[in-house]
Amino acid sequence: MAVANSIPDEAAELADQFPDDVDVDEAEIAERFSMLVDEYRVPKDEAVRTTRNYFLDAYGLEYDDLDGQSGSNGPADDREIATVEGPNEWLSVTAKVVQLWDNDVDSIAQVGLIGDETGTIKVTVWESADAPTIEEDGVYRFENVVSDEYQDRLSVQVNSASDIVPVDDEDAADLEVGSTDVEAAGAVVAVQPGSGLVKRCPGEDCTRVLQNGRCSEHGEVDGEFDLRVKAVIDDGQTAYDVLFNQEATEDLTGITIEEAKQMAMDALDTSVVADAVEEEILGHSYTVSGPVIGNYLVVNDCEEGNTLSEDAVSPGSAANGDREVAKRVFAEEFNNATSTFTESDEDRAPVYSLLPSGEKANRVFVVGTLTETTDVGNDSEYWQARIVGPTGTFFAYAGQYQPEAASVLRNAEAPAYVAVVGKARTYETDDGDVNVSIRPESINIVDGEGRDAWVAETAEQTKARLEAFDPDDPTENDDERNYDAMAVDLYDPDLDAYEAMVSNALDDLEAGEINEGEDDE
Repeated sequence: MAVANSIPDEAAELADQFPDDVDVDEAEIAERFSMLVDEYRVPKDEAVRTTRNYFLDAYGLEYDDLDGQSGSNGPADDREIATVEGPNEWLSVTAKVVQLWDNDVDSIAQVGLIGDETGTIKVTVWESADAPTIEEDGVYRFENVVSDEYQDRLSVQVNSASDIVPVDDEDAADLEVGSTDVEAAGAVVAVQPGSGLVKRCPGEDCTRVLQNGRCSEHGEVDGEFDLRVKAVIDDGQTAYDVLFNQEATEDLTGITIEEAKQMAMDALDTSVVADAVEEEILGHSYTVSGPVIGNYLVVNDCEEGNTLSEDAVSPGSAANGDREVAKRVFAEEFNNATSTFTESDEDRAPVYSLLPSGEKANRVFVVGTLTETTDVGNDSEYWQARIVGPTGTFFAYAGQYQPEAASVLRNAEAPAYVAVVGKARTYETDDGDVNVSIRPESINIVDGEGRDAWVAETAEQTKARLEAFDPDDPTENDDERNYDAMAVDLYDPDLDAYEAMVSNALDDLEAGEINEGEDDE
């Protein structure tokens, strides 16, 4: 591959970060960066990280060796978690380990959630840190850690400049982790794998779910039964991952853990419990509330139906990272949304894609058939997914900075129905074309009913946008933009074509229902 005639700004800035005594060729950095962006369709920020990590490894350097990245200029200030405002802040924090998550990335030693009285934050302990192992419910002083941000969510990184020190005094044992309960209401559109009757490791301070009778930490053990539900609740605009513990699952399904164990014993198969749970709750509407821990709303209270209170804090509110509502959009329209913009001059202002139907979208919620997954990475895995819907194909990309989504794509067996919530991303090729993709926050395996429900609701929302499309209608507020007028200026959209798109999607849905009826006969 020929080196580009000009050096991309991102590659030049990256080259400037390397120490003066390291002979790093700017052209080599540019070539690798351009290869990732142009050939492998890697978003630019991910290409910067991948290129940086490649040359750090090639020259035997650590992240904190880069100019402006070192945390070795003395101990970082003691901070509370709630005071972390953005990326690249060096700090020390005393916190309790709330939860540790399974991790398939070789370069990451541990990943989980830590918290203090002011709130919680994700923590990533890199292998290069050579730090002591942390355990759930343990309290530690995380010294000289650096904040990072991805998908509007902050985290702290433990690297080679950091240290982890156990805190053993009595005050530490009584540390209470602050959280804000949130509420969500909607229909259960998916019951995720890992639901039903599971076995957990009986080891002290270990609650890991066993896989084939083995704990990732303690090896082969005799597990203890537990009952849980991991589900996706859809409110018509976005989808939320929710987790029911044993007590909440028993209240939700009416199945006690003893009944679940008996069901599994009679069938010699624990999957019958998950099937029974799915049959009981799939398609039903619930209002749930509880704290957000990691990617899940952990349910403390649940009522059937939509009983959301007027003053409820929703998972899309500031209590959960101030996330934008995920918009439903068909592939044909999404792939035509090649223009992006921000509504603020702030450094971390959200980036929106402008849909041709006159709607802005920072996050999207799509459902379709996963037909193919490909690792298109070079020095680290980077998964490309083809997700086919009734009007076209979505492309989604997940790598080491989206370990949960990458793990799903790595292990998924195509074809399968999947529900994806993520950020809309655009990138320009050398030919001047703009390609559109999704950087997933979550990927869940769903069933055909979940896919059909998404098609029907997306058709309704798209029709509503098209019917309301009026580029001549002045905005109610001078600070607001007329997105319909923007769409006309940028795309000159053929509304008849998009109306036909909706009709084709509904025809596809109707044909599927007819085929299912014939199969039943």
